[in-house]
Amino acid sequence: MAAFKRYVSRLEFERATEGLTMKPEMRLAAFCYMVERRKYEEVAKSSGLNKNAIQRKVRQIWEIHLNLPILIPEGWVREEVILPASEMERVQNLSRELLAQVLP
Repeated sequence: MAAFKRYVSRLEFERATEGLTMKPEMRLAAFCYMVERRKYEEVAKSSGLNKNAIQRKVRQIWEIHLNLPILIPEGWVREEVILPASEMERVQNLSRELLAQVLP
């Protein structure tokens, strides 16, 4: 089974980390994983931080992200769908791209 990917858009990352206290190096490491979608091993090596520490911070940011109210632009709808994982990732990416165009 594939590992669960905790990926977010730049805006979602900024919202989830607003007011969260962390060292700049850890913030950058979490950003590299969650937004730039770099592998944990690569992020840990380039940052000099412990992979497990990065994973813990990503998990914390992810939990905050999941509990934030969802910004839905006027005229948009939210719908629950059931899709194969490969298709869901494509739909999520499209949603993030479209939202980035209309949200500040």
